[in-house]
Amino acid sequence: PVPKTMIPFEIKAIVSDEEGAAGDHTVYLFNKEKNLLLPVKVNEDSVNALMTAKEGREEPRPDMHNTTSRLISVLNGKIEKIIVSGYENEIFYSYIRVSQGKTFFDIDSKPSDAFAMALRTSAPIHVQTDVIKKAGIMITPEMLT
Repeated sequence: PVPKTMIPFEIKAIVSDEEGAAGDHTVYLFNKEKNLLLPVKVNEDSVNALMTAKEGREEPRPDMHNTTSRLISVLNGKIEKIIVSGYENEIFYSYIRVSQGKTFFDIDSKPSDAFAMALRTSAPIHVQTDVIKKAGIMITPEMLT
């Protein structure tokens, strides 16, 4: 298969949705170079894991993201990047690309879990261009006034 083009994004904000269902939040991914915004809905449990990682807080006991990160490290692996790979029926799909030596593994993951892993390991987040075409928002100067 032909490799798909990907664009790097960063987590710009995590915002509570006042008008959505209780506990709904949106993670806003942003690409400054292309002025692209990608809003990804997440639930309350996911927000707690994301905020813990974003704020660099240490929990008294390791959570699943910390445990997973440690497992990867102990097995001589490294999280290379997070890839948002699909968008269908208002659902985003992603995976975590892990390297172990010269071997790469793509591990299916909910985007919120993948983002939490990215924040914990400083792994970059990439979004495939077909996802951006379906769900991305181009920020124009008029939108900022």
